Amino acid sequence: MNDRAQPGDGASARAALALFDSLAPLSVEEMLGDWRGRGVPTGHPFDGALEALGWHGKRFDGPDHAHPLVFARPGGERFSLNPSLVPLGLALRLGPALTAPALARAVRRLLPVLATRKPRARLRSLAFRGVASAAMIY
Repeated sequence: MNDRAQPGDGASARAALALFDSLAPLSVEEMLGDWRGRGVPTGHPFDGALEALGWHGKRFDGPDHAHPLVFARPGGERFSLNPSLVPLGLALRLGPALTAPALARAVRRLLPVLATRKPRARLRSLAFRGVASAAMIY
């Protein structure tokens, strides 16, 4: 693999940072709207897990109204997950098993219990690696 990551390619941390560094910075206003998510495999234990669970992406209704985890039900209806209710320790232990179809189906049925209508993050302009750009903050 080369060091220039492309969405969908397996990427080392170095390649993922190279991809990040190649992107133009965005203003908070440019981030507003519904965003379809897509994972970039990097070897993290959660690679592919969100996608297997029906993750759609993120929604930014305003600078103080961000929905960081938007999922789609099998019929296509979307709902926002409250990240503070996610049992992160358990999720980390399960890691790659979350991509197994049977477990993913079971967890997917439980996710609406963790739904919220309230925004759970916000957008701000932050400098990272020497560039100021919009960032989502939990």
